[in-house]
Amino acid sequence: MKFGFLRMVGCGFVAFCACLSPSAQGGQFTIIEGPDARRGSVLSHVSSALSASDAALEAHGYTSPNIKVFLSGDANWLTESYLAAMGLSDRYRAGKLDTFGRCDPLGEFGKAAIFLCEEHEVWERRRGATRIVAHEVWHAAVQDGIVQKPCCFDSNAMSLYGPEWLVEGSAEVFAEYVLAGRNPSRFARAMESFTREAPRDVDLAKLKSRRGFRNNNGWRVGPAAVYELINGTNFEKLFDYYEHIANGVSIDMAFSSAFGQDQASFAAYFATGNTSRSGCAGWQVGHGDRRLGDVAENALGDRSRWPEIAELNGITAENPHRLGQCLKLPG
Repeated sequence: MKFGFLRMVGCGFVAFCACLSPSAQGGQFTIIEGPDARRGSVLSHVSSALSASDAALEAHGYTSPNIKVFLSGDANWLTESYLAAMGLSDRYRAGKLDTFGRCDPLGEFGKAAIFLCEEHEVWERRRGATRIVAHEVWHAAVQDGIVQKPCCFDSNAMSLYGPEWLVEGSAEVFAEYVLAGRNPSRFARAMESFTREAPRDVDLAKLKSRRGFRNNNGWRVGPAAVYELINGTNFEKLFDYYEHIANGVSIDMAFSSAFGQDQASFAAYFATGNTSRSGCAGWQVGHGDRRLGDVAENALGDRSRWPEIAELNGITAENPHRLGQCLKLPG
């Protein structure tokens, strides 16, 4: 993308805009810097992250929405900008000041706008900025670019699009995809490493609400669950899901249509990490199967039999290859 720069003054502060011109298919991002904003590398990292996120969406045939990005270390300015963009009254002010004051979260999306709290060292690192920005761009793409549901333009309740673990988890998985440079093998390796460290014995029903998500290690569990749900690198299933929502299909029906199983069945599989998913006559690699020795112990009750599994599946190393892979088992 090409960059154009415009400096303007308004509302008692200097606003600095980096306008990312739309490509043939993509949207346009306007960065608005408020008080206490650090330019230089921070602006460069954020702009780069926006371009990379847009390119990732375009690679799957989707157009990024036009988005304003508010960037500042001033909690008061971010709060005022958020309330104005969302059309909210001052009764939201105290809570938002607390949120932006603690930079928790570092980024927030609302009605075609992204608000980034810059009072954190993460912005000095390109990968850190990319992860946060890509996460918020995904939310914007879901609400304004993919779903385009008339009722939802008047609301910022992401619960309209499904359980919190799916909504936030898909944003994190998209961010990882952008970080991997849209390279399928690099993305798969990164996500497999991530999911191995995620808690295994989890009831996804407890992560349905925002509070439940935050109280049950959702930031680890959600992305791991979504990665298993899309079965590796098939992002089209996620787009299919949100398109079903856009067409007025219920969340449950959209889930079943896009992913080929209902929420309860998937939750049961995810909690056990065993062979409960249909279509695998042997052993489906789960969270506890970091090595073939783990597979042999979990599937056959004898860790020492992993070479048999390796030979049967043509595997030359002890590590299983990917989460969700179906392995043949010896008799």
